Amino acid sequence: NGQVKLKELRKNPRKRSKKPTYFSFKKEYYQGEITNISPSGAFIESEARPSDGDELKLFVPGAKKYALLKGEIIHFNISGFGVKFKRILKVDKLPKTKKGHTQSTVWQWIFQEKT
Repeated sequence: NGQVKLKELRKNPRKRSKKPTYFSFKKEYYQGEITNISPSGAFIESEARPSDGDELKLFVPGAKKYALLKGEIIHFNISGFGVKFKRILKVDKLPKTKKGHTQSTVWQWIFQEKT
């Protein structure tokens, strides 16, 4: 069929995903989608354009809990960027949203907490 299968060189191979995520770097907030993830990193599709070496905080919501991670941009391309996870800042239950508050309001509150 003419296709060449490349050997996975990552220590932790990534799994495909379609998980929404929110992140901040350089005091700005952005939204994206995690398209693959492993215990050590992820690729995020987004219109945001960080540079190699930029650090960010990454909010990953789950059904009932969320994770707040610190990461570093290790590469980028036209569709998004790769993040190497450096530290888990927090894992906790998602707070209940009050009437009129959106999920983006909640994740911005979480980013502003001391971690």
